[in-house]
Amino acid sequence: MRPPEKSRRVFHFAGRLMPVPPIITKRVEPTVERLQARYDAAIKTREAVLGLPMSSVEALVFSLKTHGIAAFERADVKDWLSRLNPPQIDEVVARLERLATTYPAINSLVIAKIRERAA
Repeated sequence: MRPPEKSRRVFHFAGRLMPVPPIITKRVEPTVERLQARYDAAIKTREAVLGLPMSSVEALVFSLKTHGIAAFERADVKDWLSRLNPPQIDEVVARLERLATTYPAINSLVIAKIRERAA
């Protein structure tokens, strides 16, 4: 009689007994830099598809209606304008045109500068 074999883990695959592959126990812990890079890539992908988040569009309109042409010198406004997609640019222009009668800081130069970004 044969001595019992060392217990091996097996599974059935396509009618055959196959050994279970060894479990990989080494796990690479993600670093903060890797996680930040993945997050930034996900945000860029999202913005490429959907455009700038609505809260940022609202902040852009607020800055433009309160500061007028001087808002174009601010870093956050420059960033928001660079990330707008064409439908959002049309929306910002339409909103500013509606608000132009109420807010004196909105003039034709502000609207022209935004349209210039769209071209």
